[in-house]
Amino acid sequence: MNGVSGINNNSYQNNLYHAQLSSGKKHPTAAAGPVETAVLQKEIEQLKGYEAGLDNISSAESAARIADGGMSGVTDSLQRIEELSVRMANGTMSESDKEIYRNEISQMADGIGDALSSTKYNEQDLLKSDGTVSVATDSNGGTQGLRLQDLSELVKSIKSGDYDIESISNALDKVSSGRSRIGAQTNALEHAMNINRNSAYDVTTASSRLGDTEYGGTISNMKRNEALQNYQIQMQRRQIQNQQTAANGWMMSL
Repeated sequence: MNGVSGINNNSYQNNLYHAQLSSGKKHPTAAAGPVETAVLQKEIEQLKGYEAGLDNISSAESAARIADGGMSGVTDSLQRIEELSVRMANGTMSESDKEIYRNEISQMADGIGDALSSTKYNEQDLLKSDGTVSVATDSNGGTQGLRLQDLSELVKSIKSGDYDIESISNALDKVSSGRSRIGAQTNALEHAMNINRNSAYDVTTASSRLGDTEYGGTISNMKRNEALQNYQIQMQRRQIQNQQTAANGWMMSL
């Protein structure tokens, strides 16, 4: 019975080796490695979290780039408005000349308004609302924030005829500060993305070591097991033959 049990065990092991080679997994079924399978499931869940986090960070980076592009256009318009405001401060300028400048400033203000309205990501206004968009970076609770800025008051102030040079300069400072913050947030998002990539790589490597078949070793083990199984079968046959010979000799002696 022990010989039969050993042959059956070897047969099961050979079937497992074949399953490992065909599936590429050390544990093709949960029964083949219940503990390892449970660990692998947790690692797969963690990996999916990192991958989803990478998508989120990528979206946030896109939103940051769009916001920066929108503020760049606002900066250009404000600088032109500041230039016109300085010219209008010239006491020798006629009212008709000033009116020409006012019309251009009004058009610039409209352009800023259009820029604010069109600076969106997935229908989210980026320059017409204050607040922070929180971005989940992984399945462990990690987050990064993208702070939004409301610049719409700038347009209202300019459209109302407030061409005060100091006010325009303050507006430029506000937009410049917003761009600086967006740049810092973009760097933080890039840092978070690098961490996510490295973490995902580490989890993938660990999962591969735990779950993927090592083909060379598996084939070697399978051949060794097959040789042992063949030897056990031969020994079992020899044992049966010896038992039959002994039984025949006993019958002839009667």
